Amino acid sequence: MSWYDDSDHEKRATADWLAENFPGESVEIIATFDVAWSGWECDWKGALVAASGVPELVIVDGTSMTGNIPDELEKRVVEYRRLADETEAALRRYREMGGLFGDAWREATDARHQRLNAMADSAEGNEHDQD
Repeated sequence: MSWYDDSDHEKRATADWLAENFPGESVEIIATFDVAWSGWECDWKGALVAASGVPELVIVDGTSMTGNIPDELEKRVVEYRRLADETEAALRRYREMGGLFGDAWREATDARHQRLNAMADSAEGNEHDQD
């Protein structure tokens, strides 16, 4: 599921964007995908379209991803893999370290998570009280 599948609003907005960016052309959306960024909230709606039968990768409502979109997306894939590898390595290390401490580690971790969840729930409740 991608950003495009979420709502009719996205579908209408995307149709408007495509009409503006491909004036006079018949544009068909072939596939949509999310573009993930670390520390950046823009340029996240990607699509493979066929404009008058010619395939093209686009960033819908893009702000900084201009130029050669396929090259930019290749860079994003390299970054995704790097981030996934680093995250998996940290998770493996965490589990290895936890295994050294046995059940005491698991119990302490569970208790810590319960405290953090309670704090988050309390903070969320305070936000609603201020509304």
